[in-house]
Amino acid sequence: MGRSNMANILIIDDDQKECLSLRQLLEEKGHSISEANNKELGLEIIHNNKIDYLFFNINMPDVNGFGFLTELPESLVSKSIILTPEGSIAPLEFVMQLANCKGTVGALKKPVKLEPLLKLMEHSLTA
Repeated sequence: MGRSNMANILIIDDDQKECLSLRQLLEEKGHSISEANNKELGLEIIHNNKIDYLFFNINMPDVNGFGFLTELPESLVSKSIILTPEGSIAPLEFVMQLANCKGTVGALKKPVKLEPLLKLMEHSLTA
């Protein structure tokens, strides 16, 4: 991703350690990061900012990730990437079939690694 492709990214996850790790990975690549630890704060940020990529935990205490996708105004987020908990028994392909809507471009297992993350973001630019 070149400099002209730097993105405004929102991370919605109740796992502070994962948020910090993801923030550091993305900021090192020059992206602008916002964070929310729950659905309500996430929706507030989405309604008040231009969000290019939304990374969200599919399994949070206050919302099911798939339910969140149905509430998400399509016009406010360009691309969504699902984060699945470490040890999740659902294969990523199955998660993507369920979430194949609202601009979802992929799913990543936590803890997120830089190389698959960047590949997914690069691929989504050409999709």
